[in-house]
Amino acid sequence: MRELQVNKFSGHAILKIFFVLMGLLISFAQGQNRKTIAVLNFDNNSIADRDQMESLRKGLADMLSTEMSQIQAFKVVEREKLQDLLSEISLGQSGAIDPASAQKVGRLVGAQTLLLGSFINMFGGKMRIDVRIVEVETGLTLKAVEESDKVDKLFDMVKKIAKKIAKFYKIKITKNDRKRMEQRKGSDTFEATMLYSKGLDFSDLARSKLKTGDKQAAKTYFQKAQESFREALEKSKNYQDAREKLQEVQVALQNL
Repeated sequence: MRELQVNKFSGHAILKIFFVLMGLLISFAQGQNRKTIAVLNFDNNSIADRDQMESLRKGLADMLSTEMSQIQAFKVVEREKLQDLLSEISLGQSGAIDPASAQKVGRLVGAQTLLLGSFINMFGGKMRIDVRIVEVETGLTLKAVEESDKVDKLFDMVKKIAKKIAKFYKIKITKNDRKRMEQRKGSDTFEATMLYSKGLDFSDLARSKLKTGDKQAAKTYFQKAQESFREALEKSKNYQDAREKLQEVQVALQNL
């Protein structure tokens, strides 16, 4: 009887170990198969208020990067890492990036896929977002997706774009992915989105000044970034990205 109990216990233990190992193997396989993507600054093809929309180039890229990172199957290159590289090759504050330069950036950051976006601010308070899925190795456009809606719906438009990209790659959005996407609160006003985008610009300028050793200029730009992120939060109380960036900037100011 005792031998039977021992064997029964051993069987349960083996099953437990088996399922744990299977779980680890699945997690490892998923990690190995994650697709590395880089989201470059969007092109501004606006019809209305083109100059005022420039900051949105970074803002939309940041929003899409954040949304894609909620999907476990994708590994997203950090925006700051991309920005530093773009600055090094003198593309950080310039306009549209040509295909050859984009491909070069993709290779340097180890991305398999580039997401190259553009937006058009149209009359009547509407905006269109276009995103091309580009294979880094060949430079070929694999797919183009787009969304159009009112400017206050930008956050929802970006969510839809992210889901379309996942669908193109036949990636099933898991329950945990969906939960992360639903829990993440974005901007619900266009004004807040623009303030956030300007904050990103100021933050990038501050970091570039720090690299040259100009702490005073860095402090000035960090303070401007802080003000922009704070105002974005005032316009959209649950804006999670603005809250996180505000905290990052405040830490940076304390460390100066």
